[in-house]
Amino acid sequence: MDDLLAARIPVVSDGSVDGRPGAHWVDVDAEEAVRETLEHLASQGARRTALVLPDSTTRFHRGVLAAYRNWCATRGCTARPSGRSTAR
Repeated sequence: MDDLLAARIPVVSDGSVDGRPGAHWVDVDAEEAVRETLEHLASQGARRTALVLPDSTTRFHRGVLAAYRNWCATRGCTARPSGRSTAR
């Protein structure tokens, strides 16, 4: 990435490039995606949703986990995350 930027080649990444002038990145609204997915599952009758994540601590996966826990808390249901990165 640094070599491309140094050569003044435009860069668009699928991950954060904060602090790198000239680099841009695309992101997913994880909170909204998780909320919409869980709302859809609930509307179809799901009552005990679980979240399975890879053993990762990326910003994206942390956001997905936080959104899942928040959704469960607001609905008064038990969060059931799975994976080492979800333990707390």
